[in-house]
Amino acid sequence: MSNVGVVIDLAVHDIDLIRWFTESDIVEVQPQLSARSPSARTSRCCSFAPRPACLPHINTNWLTPFKARNVTVATRGQIGDGRPSHRQVTECFGFKPDGSYSMRHLPVGHDEPLRAELIAFLDAVRSGGVPAVTGDEGVASLEIAIKKKEIIKKIKK
Repeated sequence: MSNVGVVIDLAVHDIDLIRWFTESDIVEVQPQLSARSPSARTSRCCSFAPRPACLPHINTNWLTPFKARNVTVATRGQIGDGRPSHRQVTECFGFKPDGSYSMRHLPVGHDEPLRAELIAFLDAVRSGGVPAVTGDEGVASLEIAIKKKEIIKKIKK
């Protein structure tokens, strides 16, 4: 996947998660560049603006010797922190003036994600059903990833 970079390879899935979690389209992309990264194609941090009072952020890279991905969505009332490569999702909610809050770990399947995605897609095709992620949703997430890459190119010039 080195010919497309980490954004198209991995971050596009995280963008899709943000769109699903916030139930809204992303209207603004704010990439963060680092001069310390040996290759612009190996590591990306990015913030998004899907709707007011919501701050999603992803960190995706190929630099670490293990898969390292993080998706955080913060709103006034809750924070969701997902680590897709570790199959972990934590939700923090019920914030109180004294700084306390409630936290729960949400159940996540242990199937290999790409395999599960392909099986679900084949099941939808065979049964005539609707896949978990429709073609329109996939295209929308890919367009955001491409927009992110274009913004990064402009910044680097």
